[in-house]
Amino acid sequence: ESDFFDKNNFNQFTTITEGTDKQELRNTWADQYHFNYRVRFGAQIHVNEHLDTVIQLATGKDNRNPVSPNTSLEDYLNRNDVFFELAYLKWQPLDFLTIWGGRIPNLWFSPSELVWDADLNFDGLVLNVRKPITESLTSFLTVGAFPLQRSDPSDVFDFSQHRKWLYAGQVGLERTDQKGISAKVGAAYYAFNN
Repeated sequence: ESDFFDKNNFNQFTTITEGTDKQELRNTWADQYHFNYRVRFGAQIHVNEHLDTVIQLATGKDNRNPVSPNTSLEDYLNRNDVFFELAYLKWQPLDFLTIWGGRIPNLWFSPSELVWDADLNFDGLVLNVRKPITESLTSFLTVGAFPLQRSDPSDVFDFSQHRKWLYAGQVGLERTDQKGISAKVGAAYYAFNN
């Protein structure tokens, strides 16, 4: 992985480290080259005809980065961490209804990564309904609730006294013909609370 910067960039940008007054100088001009690797290992257990459980571990160096379990090879020979990337229950009480709970994969339809990164996983509860309308046309509805951050009145940077949540909903249609050609359209609403 390579990060390239213009040599004429302003080089005095600083960031305040969370929870303290310490400041760090941000790199805006020195090119960087990273040698990364990623390992994922998981298991899916079919408990019964309606319930599955999934656990997936992944390597990672920075547990504060929600979209990249990559580990860089230039860390002074230090050991690297392994995190729970997925840990959820998937319950399908009816053919058209699936309920997901825990640390789940990204279930939102998005034609690009402009809204959600493909590696982003969500912590929360999701209800997914897929109902065939015709042989080639299926409707879908996905709703979910995700706790994002617990409030901490002692934290200097936590200006809210309430827990932060994401509530989301999406409806759409998917068409697949016998030749395997498909099209999908959907509309979503994401509400951030606090």
